[in-house]
Amino acid sequence: MRLFADDTVLYHKILSPADTADLQRDLDALSGLESKWLMKFNPSRCQLLHVTLKHKPVEASYIIHGQTLELVEFARYLGVSPLTPN
Repeated sequence: MRLFADDTVLYHKILSPADTADLQRDLDALSGLESKWLMKFNPSRCQLLHVTLKHKPVEASYIIHGQTLELVEFARYLGVSPLTPN
């Protein structure tokens, strides 16, 4: 997990269905920390991004607060500048 300002990034290497279950457990644990951290994750602003070279990655959907995360092809990350062509 990485934190930067008001962005949180949770990532996990997914090689099998068991790994997808581990990631969902991590998301559940992260949701459980909201009151301790005095914050709340907004599922409509959370996204799922696959970073892989595999032709057939392990497919899974992930849920926060009863909402399935949106699968995106790219995502903005606060603190990281986008690549610009020369």
